[in-house]
Amino acid sequence: MKCFRRAAAKGNAEVQHIVGVRFAEGRGVPKDEEEATEWFRKAAGWGYAMAQCSLARCYATGKGLDQHSVAACAWYLKAADQSHTEALLELARCHADSEGVDYDDEAALELYREAADKGDADAQFALAHCYHWGKGLEQDMSTAAEWYHKAADQGMAEAQNNLGEFHAAGAGVPQDCANAVAWFRKAADEGLANAQCNLGLCYAEGKGVDQDPEEAAEWLSKAADQGRFPFLGLVAMRIVPERLSVPADVVARLLLRGEPTEAEAAAPDAEEEPSARMQAICFLASDPDVGRAVCFGCGAAASRGKLAPCSGCATARFCNKECLRAAWKPWHKAHCKRFVGKAPRAADGSAGSSGADSSKPPA
Repeated sequence: MKCFRRAAAKGNAEVQHIVGVRFAEGRGVPKDEEEATEWFRKAAGWGYAMAQCSLARCYATGKGLDQHSVAACAWYLKAADQSHTEALLELARCHADSEGVDYDDEAALELYREAADKGDADAQFALAHCYHWGKGLEQDMSTAAEWYHKAADQGMAEAQNNLGEFHAAGAGVPQDCANAVAWFRKAADEGLANAQCNLGLCYAEGKGVDQDPEEAAEWLSKAADQGRFPFLGLVAMRIVPERLSVPADVVARLLLRGEPTEAEAAAPDAEEEPSARMQAICFLASDPDVGRAVCFGCGAAASRGKLAPCSGCATARFCNKECLRAAWKPWHKAHCKRFVGKAPRAADGSAGSSGADSSKPPA
């Protein structure tokens, strides 16, 4: 580190930036974000694009100094003027998100294009997204597919999944379900939950691959294991009406782990008609493979006998009181009474007790 400091003291911008990186990451020296920022500033002052971009990132994130979006954009611009790829991409995002500069989708588009032409996968994906949704230019699905393909070839899972969806729908490319499955599999193997859902649906529906309920359940379960996000609920709602051969407990986990709709999140009055998603959950609750194997709070799978029933309806089951309380206001309070009488039967035919006051979270 001493030799780096000596070279940096002589005004070597590249070495000054290296010293800054070491302080930022705590490599060979105690981590010190303020010290890192000062070294980035020294190097940036010499016009070193990489340091200008690093300093911009410090301003954007507030690391080592006060967060300042305008200053971040100013430094990104200096680096972008030297065609620094990361700076081009970040400045484009600033224009697209109106962070530190005025919103300008056309400026963002051109910056994405310059970075994409330099081979940056993130920029290629962003440019494809612009063509996909018509941001800053006329929608062009064929060109979107081309740029998604470039990013997908570099291993970007999100681009691989989107390209799979294009092939599945015949959007911008000839419809080819087998090719769609191949792209979904690449992204799914990288752990992308949306791709795991898409691959699971392909196996469930027999599109582009032989129908295989077990394989479908495996991939859909992997997606559900990753947490809560809206796409899970949409996938489940596609499975239920088509009565695909996917185990009911897997479908229920997808429904429960899908983020609640705005109407459900507002805790509608119990007298109102339940949403299609809630109707599906109520229907699936009567299936013993669901009611005794899936937590109705977090959607997590559980071993039989380890879930405690709600004392109000005796149907919905939860990992613990925390899961019950977490589900109460968002949706269970409004639907607890509808669950009464739907409790899954045990092997001896019993359904469990009920009758507690469901106007408040059961104990």
